[in-house]
Order: sequence, then C-alpha cells, then structure tokens
Amino acid sequence: MDNEAASEAKRPRLEDGDTSPAAVDDAKRGFRVQATGSAGTLLFSGGTNWDTIGRRPKDKQKAGASQERNLWGPHRLAWPHRVKAVFSGCSACHTVLLTEQGQAYTWGRNDKGQLGQCDLKRRDLPTLVDTLKDSVVVAAACGRAHTLFLTDHGSVFACGDNKMGQCGVGSQNASVHVPTRVAFKLRPAVRVSCGGEFSVLVDCRGHVYTFGCPEYGQLGHNTDGRYFVTSNKLQFKCELVPRRVQVFIDRNREGHVVSVDDVHIVEVASGLNHTGYGEGRQKSSTTPQEVRLLEGIHVHAVACGLGHSVFIARDESEEERARIRRLPEFQP
Repeated sequence: MDNEAASEAKRPRLEDGDTSPAAVDDAKRGFRVQATGSAGTLLFSGGTNWDTIGRRPKDKQKAGASQERNLWGPHRLAWPHRVKAVFSGCSACHTVLLTEQGQAYTWGRNDKGQLGQCDLKRRDLPTLVDTLKDSVVVAAACGRAHTLFLTDHGSVFACGDNKMGQCGVGSQNASVHVPTRVAFKLRPAVRVSCGGEFSVLVDCRGHVYTFGCPEYGQLGHNTDGRYFVTSNKLQFKCELVPRRVQVFIDRNREGHVVSVDDVHIVEVASGLNHTGYGEGRQKSSTTPQEVRLLEGIHVHAVACGLGHSVFIARDESEEERARIRRLPEFQP
C-alpha cells in the first residue's frame, strides 16, 4: 500500500445516516480539500465603475458621476501579492482572489456586504477578508450580490444578499455582512458555485445540494417554488439551507425521460460583454476570439464578471515577468 492509499485508509469517514456532531467533527478533522492551480501575476480588464456598471440609468444617477475608467485591454493590477485562484460570476460586480497561503481577498461592489468586509463600502483594490484570515480558503464563488468561501476543512461561509435565502444560513435576512457558516454539517463540502440568487455545493461523496431562489426550477427539486399568498399574489418558497438534489434525468432521442446515475460536473466561466472582452476595444463577437494583447503570456486561470475579466499569468521565469511588465499598470 503506497503512502497516499495508507493515508486514505486512516482518514475518518462518515457512514450513511451517521449525522451526529461527533461523527461530523471526527470526519472533518482528517479531511482536507486541496486548492487547485498554480500562483501567478494578477491581470485585469474591463469596467472599474463598480457602483454603476450594469445598472439602469436612474440608478446610475443616484450613484453620482463615476470617475472610474474602463480598461479595454489586460492591465497589471497595482497589488504586491501573487495569486493562486480568481473567482467571479457572470452576474457579479465583485471578485475573490486567493493567495498561495489560502488568504481570501475581495474587491468591487459591496452594496449588500458581498465582499465579507463587515461593511457596505466598495473596495477598489483587493482587500483581505479579515474574519477568514485564520482559515485556509481553497475556493470561492460569486453570485449577483453574494459570495461563498470554501475552506480546506470542507466548511462553507457565505455573505452578501440573502433576501432569497441564497446564503444558506437558515433565514431570509436582507443581507449578511459578516461571512457566516452555511447551515450544512452533514459532510465536508468540496466544491461551491453561485447563480444570480441561488447557490450550489457538492459534498465529499459527490452529492449536490442547492439553496436560494427556485423561480425557474434552477434548484433541481422538480418545482419552481411558487405558491399563492393571496388570491392574486404569488411568492416563492425559497430553500434557506442546502437541500440535496435527489434525481437527475436525461431525455433520449425518442423523448423518453430516463434517470442518470453517474453525473459528471464540469466547471465553466462565462460573462457579459459590456467592457470586459479584453480584445482592446468595445466590440462583441459571436465566435471565440484570441486576446491578442496577451500573446506570448501563459494564462492558466480566468474568471469573468458582469463587465470585467480577471486572469492569472504565469510568472515563473524572468522572460515571462518581462512580458507581463510590458502591459500597462492600473492604479485605482
């Protein structure tokens, strides 16, 4: 038996149905979620007007005149740390960075407390999430205005907009300003993801759990959650804590619905093309286009927000660092 197999054999496991606090704690002590990716230099392109991007004209007027500019091509961010992972979302105006040490930094819009900074002030540069500084954060996910953080022990913390229960803390409080542990202690989580107003996590056995807004059936519980409060008023029954998705189905060529036993989830990143295309000008494309401004630079991670894009560029050699230095630097 090799070292890895021996280590796996000694690792505590949860038996089906064993949900006692002691069993959960014992399992998590021996469980570690490994961060993926390798560290590099942070690059950025797109909109920096966090308070107004993607909003209606009248909302922009309330926010006042914006002095921030759009970055039409990749820029080096004036920030000293190397970055191991970046996370954003196609409806998000904020971003999470993870350093080599597992420290989480956030920046961008913060009107709902989605940055986890215990306030509602926007951040123009990556700022340490102080309440998680003693945890090793290995992954994160960004919704429209909420954020999930996954630690190496398999715990999930949430902050931001919670009016649809998307933070999974067991309530529908308007917002959560302090990163709060998601009400899920059955098994360690190994992956997290966010939609606009809902969230998804995967446990160490590959089971999928969803919570938040069920409006279009996106939670996968065979319902859109609608019910009548009065004879002419509809509301949604939101999932306030993670609920397991029990059934996966597929439709074959004859139109028959069949269950799927083995589901393989693939991670993707996508975004809207307001200003964050990175091609050097504001122009849409219906086909994939090369970001020529990054020619010769090895990019090993990408995240896309509502109107911005973030890259991690490899900087292991002097030649690679010289190519990165040729890009303009952005200082908010």
